[in-house]
Amino acid sequence: MPEITIAILILPLICTVMAFYAHFFKVAVSQNIIKNCSLINNIICLILSVILSFSAFAAEDGFHSFCSWLTSGELSLSFGILADRISVIFYLILMVISLFIQFVSVKFYKKSKHFNLYFGYVNLFLFSMTAFIFSSNLIQSVIFSSLSGVCAYLLLNLNSEKITKLNVKSAAIPRWTITDKGDTSIVYVTSA
Repeated sequence: MPEITIAILILPLICTVMAFYAHFFKVAVSQNIIKNCSLINNIICLILSVILSFSAFAAEDGFHSFCSWLTSGELSLSFGILADRISVIFYLILMVISLFIQFVSVKFYKKSKHFNLYFGYVNLFLFSMTAFIFSSNLIQSVIFSSLSGVCAYLLLNLNSEKITKLNVKSAAIPRWTITDKGDTSIVYVTSA
């Protein structure tokens, strides 16, 4: 079960790196390659999430994996994965929604110059939400929730030059601010 969870975390990052590499280094990669990589990644992650859900429901406590990455005296910060029943259900819902969004996005962004960038942002958002769902401590939750907010901001601003009536750029900043205020309030409430 730990291998499945790690694969679920790594697969969206691979697609993100491919899409960003194609966009920022102007590599002549077909849109079909990025699209197929992203959709196949989602389908594989959806299958893995079903397998993970059977494993999580069979186990009493789910799966816990911790790796201590900073220790100073009595203070120890660890990176962990917590795959219990609730997190697996949330992940399954995330994957189904993500698969539908990516199917619809293929047609919407077909002729856009931001095709690779969009799929890079979507897969980075998928990674950050996955890491947020499976995070085992508060620090990880805040970091990955903030990364999700940044990705949402980037996705909102991606086509802002096409949409002039809605003034998307001015709407994206308050949403990001609200998300960060929510993260701060979560930290304050849980630490009190």
